Amino acid sequence: MAIFKAEERVLCYHGPLLYEAKHMYLVHYKGWKRTWDEWVPETRVKKWNEANLKFSKELKMEAIVAQKRLADEQKRSSGNTGKEDSAAHMDGPPASTSRGQKRGREAEQEKENALKPNLRLEIPDLLKAQLVDDWEWITKDSRLVPLPPTQPRKDPRTAEAAIFHEVIEGLRAYFDKCLGNMLLYKFERQQYLEVRKKYGDAHPMSQVFGAEHLLRLFVSMQDLVAATEMDPQAVAVLRRHLTGLLKYMLKHHKELFLREYDVTSPYYTRLLNHQ
Repeated sequence: MAIFKAEERVLCYHGPLLYEAKHMYLVHYKGWKRTWDEWVPETRVKKWNEANLKFSKELKMEAIVAQKRLADEQKRSSGNTGKEDSAAHMDGPPASTSRGQKRGREAEQEKENALKPNLRLEIPDLLKAQLVDDWEWITKDSRLVPLPPTQPRKDPRTAEAAIFHEVIEGLRAYFDKCLGNMLLYKFERQQYLEVRKKYGDAHPMSQVFGAEHLLRLFVSMQDLVAATEMDPQAVAVLRRHLTGLLKYMLKHHKELFLREYDVTSPYYTRLLNHQ
């Protein structure tokens, strides 16, 4: 007996992620072209309920983190490739590598990784959901965070707020350096260029961009810290401050984050396509 009714709202697996769909004779993914319609077994479909919606957001969050880490690894490896290629051209064809040598290199790499600063941050579920919504607004719905905010955001006058601003000051340099290289989605590149042209060097980007982009920085902090020479004590202090900031952002989520992003114009899309 079928567990889903015709036209029932469901969540359906497409690859590793869950998407909103209808249970019909074949599945249609909301917002997708009909060329993606497909027949699927019931094992790929989930009921539309709070538990599965939360699971869907967790899957998307994991995919975002994995994608960012893969991109960072590719950037680092591309920097090393040039050196390796140069050595190969200078020294002739590389010699064959024995299994023992390979195991030795792997053991050495594991030892190096163990010595790297290790910053582990637990991002609260609500902020994970915010990251997923942020990703969907931009990559799926072609919307943008309005910059700078059209209205000043509420700033709670509490002792927590003072700590929040103190930590933010310490993150500004990191944020300004990383924003253009690793915190933007492709769809935001044109907006970033326009903002840079408008404000120039007179305004650091941390004064123009808001909490939505700052939260993305937390996803990359573990890899950024691993590339430094911070000692364990300094990492512990940083973790404590960043965890406090995450708690603050969680508590004041409604005041810090926008509920809706701007719809872009056809002109913006044309500019983006010509880059």
